[in-house]
Amino acid sequence: MDLDERKVGAWVGEEVGHLSLTFRDFEQCQTATAVLDGGRRTLFIKRASVSWLRASGVEKTPDAWEVSTRSFCTELTLFKSLSPHLESISRAGAPCVRCFHAEEEAGGVYTSVLENLVNENWEEVGRCGRLRAEGVLAWLGAFHAYWWGRVPEGLFCPGGWWRMELKPTVDYSSIPSVFLSHCTALASFRELDTPKNHKLLKALTRHCTRLHSEAACTLPNTLLHGDVKTSNMVFPRPPWPVETNAAPTLPPDKPPSPLDGPPPPPAIPTLFDFQWAGGAGSGLADVAYFLVGGVEKQDILTPGSIDGFLTVYRSALLKGLAARGLDVGVKGSPECIREDFERELVLYFSTALPCLLSGLTPEKLAKNKEKYGWLTHEQEESVLQWLTQYVLRILERWDLPEI
Repeated sequence: MDLDERKVGAWVGEEVGHLSLTFRDFEQCQTATAVLDGGRRTLFIKRASVSWLRASGVEKTPDAWEVSTRSFCTELTLFKSLSPHLESISRAGAPCVRCFHAEEEAGGVYTSVLENLVNENWEEVGRCGRLRAEGVLAWLGAFHAYWWGRVPEGLFCPGGWWRMELKPTVDYSSIPSVFLSHCTALASFRELDTPKNHKLLKALTRHCTRLHSEAACTLPNTLLHGDVKTSNMVFPRPPWPVETNAAPTLPPDKPPSPLDGPPPPPAIPTLFDFQWAGGAGSGLADVAYFLVGGVEKQDILTPGSIDGFLTVYRSALLKGLAARGLDVGVKGSPECIREDFERELVLYFSTALPCLLSGLTPEKLAKNKEKYGWLTHEQEESVLQWLTQYVLRILERWDLPEI
């Protein structure tokens, strides 16, 4: 890797005192850290290249390699779009990682120089309890409101890694057989093992292409993060109790930043990793994915929890839209929020079932629990069963016609 202190210093316009040359694989990229300001600040350098991945032995189809390249390019495009807006987004309640430099280098190397969020002021969590989950939903509402009607160009449409167009190797025809394997291997699925439910998932399989195509053809109203999981966010580490949401008052012209100001309120995270960002008709895809993948099982399984979480999100969305003088009419109604949430939940499930959840057994679920940052429904049988049952109820109401 052709990095040195002078090169990084030229990128950020500051003298780099030390550059760590210990690179490690990380989310299909390689990383390094650079020390600035006498050790008081560090930068996180992320570099990704399809040619490196191929050389390391990673195997993909040509279509899948193309998607990987698009995802690297998408993140750089998004960082360039975000930069002029970062202070405004933070003040609006959706702080994002700061990018100091982003470029595609020679040979297809996608490089971004970011603030380093791995330090004593910030903490990662494997799953979010109710208060932190509400903080993430408040972030999402503010983020989606900020970008409503001004989605940057050059990103995925729609955003979200689980879109059919972006998963060329997923066998969607295996949805019924994966469900059957769950009914056989997982005790809690036996109550779902009915002819009606098998018929519903066969209907979903037949309609998958149409449902994903309709989402792709929807006029994009806002920007999705596209991969809102706990390993892509950090929370301010207390001194302030997480339960209180209390934080020092910031000057009105001073956005919260890990580098040059106090963190945002404790329940509000800072998000990073925008490889799967893109436009969408609403922001509910981010909401659906986060709720089934990033929330503690007791908080997602509690009766009425989805209603409560959607209310938190809607409140933050409408507050952010009102601050911009926007009225989205019926798109902001509780009924439309719920409808969009359920549609996006089905779309996510249709990819997750054959892509992430095939061949699960109690033993594999137990092993998955040891893996930090994995999605809750990859680790907890009760959440996977709840998700499947929820989708089946939606499909029953939809009454998809025969094809």
